[in-house]
Amino acid sequence: MDNLIEKHIEEAETDSLTAKINVGVRVRPGLKADLTEYAEERGLTLASLCESVLENCLNYDINEGRENNRRIKNLENEVNILISRLRTYECLRLYYFHEKLQGQEFNFLNTEGKQVNIKIETVADTYKLILNSFRLKQ
Repeated sequence: MDNLIEKHIEEAETDSLTAKINVGVRVRPGLKADLTEYAEERGLTLASLCESVLENCLNYDINEGRENNRRIKNLENEVNILISRLRTYECLRLYYFHEKLQGQEFNFLNTEGKQVNIKIETVADTYKLILNSFRLKQ
């Protein structure tokens, strides 16, 4: 009796992997003829060709979805890095300096040793002035 039950379980598992059902698809007669010819040229039946196309379409969508998820994760990581960098440069102290210096003009030597005149209008101007205010000893 136990062997019989095991046999039925085994057959049910095998059937669930190999069992197939019909899926009806309405197409133009010319398309059916083209698909049948295409399948026959490759030694396939129309049904096996259609099944293969549908499976490949599903697999493509799944793989494409995984690839898109990977791309999204990479972009999220890049955005987080950029946000971190932005927080480093655009801190409250910089905004405080900008508020105090806005509208003023300054002269400094740039990295090429040229005299530069800058009027503080933007936070970037303030950052540029602060960055060029220091000379490193060589």
